[in-house]
Amino acid sequence: MSIQELKEKALEGKRSYQYDLATELFEAGNSTGALYWLTLSAQQGYKYAQHKLGCLYAGRQPGVKKNGSKAVKWHKVAVEHGITASYFELADIYAKGMSGVKPNYKQAFYWHVKSTESCHEEDRKKSHEWLEKEYKANPDKWAEMMLKVTEENKGK
Repeated sequence: MSIQELKEKALEGKRSYQYDLATELFEAGNSTGALYWLTLSAQQGYKYAQHKLGCLYAGRQPGVKKNGSKAVKWHKVAVEHGITASYFELADIYAKGMSGVKPNYKQAFYWHVKSTESCHEEDRKKSHEWLEKEYKANPDKWAEMMLKVTEENKGK
């Protein structure tokens, strides 16, 4: 479909077309327009748009200003809608910190553990590596955090 055809469908409020239009606009170099349509799609509950917004605000797209708070917000919404790839993204944001989000070891640990349960092999591998590195650096703290994460997840 052409950008014009996608725009017509997107104007009808169809979230998947809004997402597709945003993708085409990014490829055409129109970050502002793309962000507008992607946000509309995400606000309507389109989980792929929610995940992509989280990635964009985490700095994955030239032309989109990094915003850690928005990245976390959209990744958490995507997680609520079943996007497991957002586990690793959240872990990475909390491990490193980002504008508006201070590093948070407990959150990083929690999301890395969740990421090891993810269906995305590359994310699982990166999270296993992070957890292994943390274990080697401080096994007592690692064991304490693992116990907390395990206890917190018992009722879920």
